[in-house]
Amino acid sequence: MYDTTGTLYSMAKFAGLRDPVTLDFENSTIAYCVDAFAISMGALMGTSPVTSFVESATGISEGGKTGLTGMTTGLAFFVSVFFAPIFSSIPGWATGGALVIVGSMMIRNAREINWDYIGDAVPAFLTLIIIPLTYNIAYGVIAGIISYMLINGIALALRKVSNGCVVPPNYYEASEEWVIPPGSMMPPWA
Repeated sequence: MYDTTGTLYSMAKFAGLRDPVTLDFENSTIAYCVDAFAISMGALMGTSPVTSFVESATGISEGGKTGLTGMTTGLAFFVSVFFAPIFSSIPGWATGGALVIVGSMMIRNAREINWDYIGDAVPAFLTLIIIPLTYNIAYGVIAGIISYMLINGIALALRKVSNGCVVPPNYYEASEEWVIPPGSMMPPWA
């Protein structure tokens, strides 16, 4: 679930398909359902995971958003089945160049992180470091969430106990005002 969420949202942001208000993308529920169904069917048939991968950014960078790039890739995979012995002789490091380009396109979102506030910088840094070291998006996201809760929980506790006298540096500049999306119901006590 974490892998799919990280991949789908980063690809939607990379393609410019995220709604600026809700930060969600159109038909995200359908994308999650299709991904879950494909993983389940792939597991039942004994294949490798049939899911969304970060390598999809190469198709997105070429302008593919409608599914034609996916169909072309599927056709190329079908043709490659007959040439599998030849392709298996190509070493794994030969595809590294394309992945470096994809990674450099994706890392540009790191400039939007608030690096001045430790409560945002440390979890983001841990997430960015743990994902490639463990080869797992979920471990990086979990490390980021846990460190975010610990650091900001301690900062909140210190602020509450000291009655607002002890706050971390850049605490007030880091927090954005909460925005209530249009069409949502605001509670009467707010």
